[in-house]
Amino acid sequence: MYGTKKAEPVYDSESKNISITSDGKIIPKKAGTAIVKVTLPETENTKEYSFNISVTINGLRGDLNNDGKVTMSDLVKCVQSVSGRNTLTNQENWAADVDENGKVDIRDATRLLYFVSGRNVNL
Repeated sequence: MYGTKKAEPVYDSESKNISITSDGKIIPKKAGTAIVKVTLPETENTKEYSFNISVTINGLRGDLNNDGKVTMSDLVKCVQSVSGRNTLTNQENWAADVDENGKVDIRDATRLLYFVSGRNVNL
């Protein structure tokens, strides 16, 4: 119909494994499963659809530059992020969160330092 604006879909998920942008892009945060809800608002009938998805993240904890190994350059990038000098991408954030507590902080940087310097720590 002329002059009628079509309502945009609304995307949502309560899962901590993903986040969803307003245009429906799914950003993985943690491996596992998630339920994605898509609501199609209409003037007469609002329709809601739910989808179960499996979240898989490929990579190596500590390997921020995704070169297949954990090195000093990964540590530098993590320290810069913790100090507020740069912002990590979602993949880099996942790799930097070596203690898997959902945030990148000084504990992750310290653990990376120990690993890179040859101390006996697991990532």
